[in-house]
Amino acid sequence: MPSINFYAKDSVNDEYLIMISFTFLGKRLKLSTGEKIKRRFWNAKKQEAASTWEFNPDELNFRLRKLSDFLFEEYRKQSNDNIDPSADTLRKAYEIFIHRRQPETTELLPYIDQFTERYKTKLHPRVIMYFKQLKQLLIDFEGKTGYKVNFQTISPDFYYQFYDFLTGLNYLDNTIGGFIKKLKRILNQAFEDGVSTCQEHKKKYFVAPNLPVDSIYLTKDEIDTIYNKDMGTERQNFKKDLFVLACHTGLRFSDWHKFKNYHYQNEKLLRVITQKSQTEVIIPLHPVAQEILNKYDESNWYIPSNQKMNDFLKVLGEDVGLTQIVNVTERKNRKVISSGIAKYDLISTHTARRSFATNAFLSGVPTLAIMKITGHSTESSFMKYIRISSLENALILQKHSFFTV
Repeated sequence: MPSINFYAKDSVNDEYLIMISFTFLGKRLKLSTGEKIKRRFWNAKKQEAASTWEFNPDELNFRLRKLSDFLFEEYRKQSNDNIDPSADTLRKAYEIFIHRRQPETTELLPYIDQFTERYKTKLHPRVIMYFKQLKQLLIDFEGKTGYKVNFQTISPDFYYQFYDFLTGLNYLDNTIGGFIKKLKRILNQAFEDGVSTCQEHKKKYFVAPNLPVDSIYLTKDEIDTIYNKDMGTERQNFKKDLFVLACHTGLRFSDWHKFKNYHYQNEKLLRVITQKSQTEVIIPLHPVAQEILNKYDESNWYIPSNQKMNDFLKVLGEDVGLTQIVNVTERKNRKVISSGIAKYDLISTHTARRSFATNAFLSGVPTLAIMKITGHSTESSFMKYIRISSLENALILQKHSFFTV
């Protein structure tokens, strides 16, 4: 977990310059708060202005807490976006936040270039390509409709015209939803950078269309087959084991890095503070999960990017024979269409979490107990999340006393 310390640095005229030391991922970032205080009024132990300071110590301490909260939130945001936070990205965000650095542009289309340049080493090249494709689509949209695209012109009129424009290009609803999500990401970042005050993308109408596909899960036997597969190299076997570990714990990909410093008690309970909700999840350790955790020490742990892991999992799935055809549904031109896709081509890091929930449910684990781990707030949302066939559902009901008495 990241940590923050405030410390005072010698300045002039018997004053201290208050500094921030932000430690994360084994790195340390030192930043100036711009705040100064006489050295005798700085409480080094409490890392705050002393109550005896004549210039409103409560106000200064409040400003310091705001800086601390911002860094923690920025770190959390970058981590949730599957970006490894760096000193450079955190420093830039911090300097914009305290108005020491001015955003480079106030126009939407040039800002997309600024965004992709900032994250070009943090996001997978394929993701960067999608953001560039979004910019080109917006340029084409301007050319065809005459609608000037900028932060100030984001509105319901823009949303519906742009949606119709993408539909006219024969994009599927889920693909259109992907572009809308990326546009929302751009608008969110621009707001946080102080480039834009636009909040239209947070309104109900600005929805990313999405037709649920037939997301897969892996059965216990399929997970065992994957676990027993020798991938040939230590690095490849580690990635394979990491995925199996997630299948037995149900953790999101954003929490996989916490396996490295796992903590469990004598009763073999894995305790994790989840990245998304910042709540503690306690998970009983399956024997295979325990075996994997004991197999690797810290020097063996390397978490690849989400995209690289997804690419690896598709190869792994094909290698172990997950070639059965799965029916996938999407919407195109307001019509629902179906197509068959090999199961291995649908595997992703999220498949591990879905497999955990579905297998636990099929094994008779109480729904509410599983929800304590997955974090679903309602049983109805949980039931939409798991994947069971009509036959599997019938076999579960067959064991119920209603059908046996």
